[in-house]
Amino acid sequence: MKIWQKLINSELKKLAHENLLRKSEVLEYIEGMKAKSRTNQFVSFTSNDYLGMSRNIEIVSLSCEKVKKIGMGERGSPLLGGYTKYHEELEEKLAKLKSKETALLFSSGYLANIGVITSLAGREVSFFSDRYNHASIYDGLRISKRLGAKVKFYRHNDVNHLEQFLKKDTSKYKVVITETLFSMDGDIAPLRDIIALKKAYNFLLVVDEAHATLIFGERGAGVAEMFGVEEEVDINVGTLSKAFGSLGGFAATSKSIKEYLTNKARSYIFSTSLPLPVTIHSLNVIDYLEKNDKCRKTLWENIHIASKFTGKNLDSQIVPIIIGEEKKTILLSRVLKEKGYLAPPIRYPTVPKGKARLRISLTALHKREDIIDFFSLLNTLKETTLKI
Repeated sequence: MKIWQKLINSELKKLAHENLLRKSEVLEYIEGMKAKSRTNQFVSFTSNDYLGMSRNIEIVSLSCEKVKKIGMGERGSPLLGGYTKYHEELEEKLAKLKSKETALLFSSGYLANIGVITSLAGREVSFFSDRYNHASIYDGLRISKRLGAKVKFYRHNDVNHLEQFLKKDTSKYKVVITETLFSMDGDIAPLRDIIALKKAYNFLLVVDEAHATLIFGERGAGVAEMFGVEEEVDINVGTLSKAFGSLGGFAATSKSIKEYLTNKARSYIFSTSLPLPVTIHSLNVIDYLEKNDKCRKTLWENIHIASKFTGKNLDSQIVPIIIGEEKKTILLSRVLKEKGYLAPPIRYPTVPKGKARLRISLTALHKREDIIDFFSLLNTLKETTLKI
């Protein structure tokens, strides 16, 4: 143990020296995006609960009443008694939302990506991934390389670079995987251009709509719906932990691919099923949003307000304020916190070196005045604090 402790202490010291040491803030949420720690109160710009569904009283009340009667549900894997009519109903509604034949629930969005990617891996398979894809995609690809698959990363949103790889590749099976709304940059993948390549190179297309589901498209189905290309997406991966305000992940796809994943995806087979409270909450969110789109409209109104202060028309609810230097980014975040705002510093390895930033998350629960005050202060601090 002493040898291990020495190694651990050395690594912690190295992380601290490189400004990479992180610590979670203990928060107690009060109202909307107002949060407090043990000592201070803040307006939070950290949440991925984009529509405020986790705190929607109508939805939460319905979910609680149901859960009082049925509890947490069977604590077992889906294939060993942990699958209920509520899980089945949620899969059906997610499939309908995504315009797919069916869907498969996972215990998290992270596990959904791991399960989908590794299930497709093999010695005759090549994966082509956007360089800015989420860590869960990277980890799935790392495992896939161990299983014999080839992995190539094309430049972010660069379809020409992707095509260069596709032209040279001789693998029998090809898979292209991209986020549709990138979680750290807030920009959107050129899905139509990627699909144009699909017709020429015959690859399987996997998209991760974690941050886009319920936000984009007329029905809230995501970027694929917004672009009108839902049918061209083979596997649409999503999460219930963001705009749903819940927990879990899913893959919406064809019946045959679902059956394949059910029998091949280890992160599905060997994980406990979603607890019924979050399953029922997610069901209630879908039902609620089919009849009420006010929260989605409010979110986009807030995005337009923020656009006036950033000097550009924002594409999404994710607003990256790229500073570059890690020390300056951490300093800016610290000063904002002292002024009553939570805006976390994001740095390497989450983003490339030299691209440290504040990642601002806008939600439907943010008040107009809070957005105006925050971005006004941020612009002032960028002109003063960062010049120190």
